[in-house]
Amino acid sequence: MLKNLGYFLEMCDVSQMAHDIINKIESECNSEEIEIEALFDDLISDPNYLTKEKINMYPSNVKGSCHKFCLVLAQKKFDQARVKMTMGFKGAMHELTQYWWSCYGINKETVIITKDWDQDEFDEKYEDVIGNYERNMKSKVIILEITRNGIIPRYPYIK
Repeated sequence: MLKNLGYFLEMCDVSQMAHDIINKIESECNSEEIEIEALFDDLISDPNYLTKEKINMYPSNVKGSCHKFCLVLAQKKFDQARVKMTMGFKGAMHELTQYWWSCYGINKETVIITKDWDQDEFDEKYEDVIGNYERNMKSKVIILEITRNGIIPRYPYIK
């Protein structure tokens, strides 16, 4: 059984930047006043809210150069494609595979924050894609589900 988010991040050996970003999101989630939708809206409208470092972020209308770190916010139902500035996990994976190819060899860490999770769909359609990407590109992918009760680590699987 997973002890806590800090333990999960330690076991995943995430970068300090990823650790800081995830901790900041977790502290926002623990605030009784925050609504999850509002948190996603704030993060999308101002990526510098989380870090002053240069990162890639999806969804975004900003086109730019590739960076080592990518933050993905999937704020809709799991199977929703991207519609304007919103998407579910399916839409996130579509965006990510394009990003991973276009930033071949540059991206080293991707954190996906999702509001909705479908384990069966993930296992069937996305787990192998992500695992192959990690192995072949020597990159890390972390998936966290954000809920009203906190953050649930979804990938990689840590016991």
